[in-house]
Amino acid sequence: MDASLKVVAGNTDFSRTGATSYVKVNLVEFEHPFFSRVWHGCHRLNAQSPLLSPAARERIRRNGGYWPVDWCNPESVRDNLMFSDFIVTLTGIANISAATVHAYKRYKAGVRISCSFIFGHVIEKITL
Repeated sequence: MDASLKVVAGNTDFSRTGATSYVKVNLVEFEHPFFSRVWHGCHRLNAQSPLLSPAARERIRRNGGYWPVDWCNPESVRDNLMFSDFIVTLTGIANISAATVHAYKRYKAGVRISCSFIFGHVIEKITL
């Protein structure tokens, strides 16, 4: 399947109106010409990332565009993130039927989103 992956992040302003604003999250690879099973979307947390707080983006800028060394732990990553949810959409064209296919999933921060975990193999051959 020829597919594209899009992500938007929501940030709820609880201090003022309680309204949620959404911003596009740029992915490293957002198109996949031969997608079939699993796709891990990757976004770089840098000075332009909409997922970081303004203070975190400014500190990265002051650090020459690099992630500060004292932030290289899961707690600091979580402390510097600023979003309430993600909306992920996958769209594509099926190879066999040429039909348009799509999927939509919403993830709430703190419920289904984990920081600093390493992906394991999805498919593993077990020999007996």
